[in-house]
Amino acid sequence: MRSQSLWPVVGCTRCLVLEGSYDLNKKFFLLGEYQDQSYDFGETTMLTVAQRANTAGKADDALAYLQANLEYHPKSVRTYSAIAQMKTAKGDKAGAIAALEKVIELDPNNAQAKAQLEALKK
Repeated sequence: MRSQSLWPVVGCTRCLVLEGSYDLNKKFFLLGEYQDQSYDFGETTMLTVAQRANTAGKADDALAYLQANLEYHPKSVRTYSAIAQMKTAKGDKAGAIAALEKVIELDPNNAQAKAQLEALKK
């Protein structure tokens, strides 16, 4: 069975941002209950939704989207990198460090993450 896009189900990105993370995560949970259909929970889709939520000033929702993305893509370097950036912007130094350490665990040659981690630890 071919995977369907999430967009027709959960709406456009702007709608996702306006609905808030609780509603989005609830929809994702409910979609997981449908045994006869398959939906594309693509890594890039969720990263885009999180970025747009963050741009709209909804950093907590953006972080919730990223956490949801990790449910489907637990080894996503891009998602952990985005979490680190958002936590840094929120002033959550410990959270940013933890996310960057995970990036380096998954991608030991990631020079950018190593530099960011070193800067945060100073």
